Amino acid sequence: MNELQDLVEETLYENNYLIVLDDMWNEDPVNWDKLLMVGACGSKILVTTQLEEVVSMMGMVPAYCLKGLLSEHCLTLFLRKAFEQGQEVLYPNLVAIASDIVQKCEGNPLLLVILGSSLHMETNEWEWDDVKDHDMWNSNQKDKILPALRVSYERLPSDLKVCLAYCSIFPKDCMIEIDKLIQLRVAEGLISQSEQLLAEGLISQPDESEDLEDIGIQYFQELLSRSFFQDVEEYRSVFTSICKLHDLVHDLVLSAAGIEFCTVNSHIQNISDEVRHVAFSDYDFSGKELPASLVIKRCSMPREPSQLVTLPPWLERASATLRYLREERCPDFAALPKWLENLNALEKLEKLFSLPEGILTNPKVLRIEN
Repeated sequence: MNELQDLVEETLYENNYLIVLDDMWNEDPVNWDKLLMVGACGSKILVTTQLEEVVSMMGMVPAYCLKGLLSEHCLTLFLRKAFEQGQEVLYPNLVAIASDIVQKCEGNPLLLVILGSSLHMETNEWEWDDVKDHDMWNSNQKDKILPALRVSYERLPSDLKVCLAYCSIFPKDCMIEIDKLIQLRVAEGLISQSEQLLAEGLISQPDESEDLEDIGIQYFQELLSRSFFQDVEEYRSVFTSICKLHDLVHDLVLSAAGIEFCTVNSHIQNISDEVRHVAFSDYDFSGKELPASLVIKRCSMPREPSQLVTLPPWLERASATLRYLREERCPDFAALPKWLENLNALEKLEKLFSLPEGILTNPKVLRIEN
């Protein structure tokens, strides 16, 4: 991070610049002073924020407060998210309820998108009434975004809830490669031909050519249509796309994940005995904090480029139960230890020179590159 800061300062030094910073939360004036000291006179910083404290700290020019959308635009946006194009004319009763919901949103476009998406293709009137009469409207909480996200989460089928909660293993603001997210969910056993999703028409009946990753794509598309993911764009190639979670959605999934999902590193003090899914964020993690009752069946490591040359010693305790291993971005990783005899799913091993004798006698997944 320091190298990146130095590069930014070097680029801006004695130059005029215009920087646009979206959704700022930092209220420390020291950080802003450093940024302003390197540029030439006349440089500008344009900031958007949800916090009045940031506005007060800036204090240079009057803030421009955005107004809510006009009522007719609100209803149009809401219906666009709730129905396929033109389908709203078939449900005048639901449009009437939508008008009441829209009034409660007070012109907030994000609120309209969240609630409209949560009712997408829902034709049961009582479901719409449930949103209209929800307790969140009676709350003293000024910002209704997070409560609305909870409403949308509560309305998800259980399979989609678990898949969304799984995203808690990613850091806030992390750009997530969609294909890898789907592969991880498949490896964790979170993707299936759910009878509930099939019955509700949220996934299609798979044919013989489709596998779990194809179903996983449908899971992702359904969560995307409900506005839980954002900033979907192509990454590196047309075959790879990335996305991210809005900060408030990340807060929601952390809360929803509870103690079943856990991301650990060398600074963690302890881990609950009830944890079911563990992500390891650095190689220096000793493993001594892992509860003795933890059964490790799947391991994916690491997400960032690493100097890893062999598996960490604490993973050997899982030798009897480990079934899935994914390793990537570790250019010096060249061999697997002999104790991995029970492994039956091995994915994305790059520059691997050898496999232990007897391993992968009947592999379910095998992807070795380079």
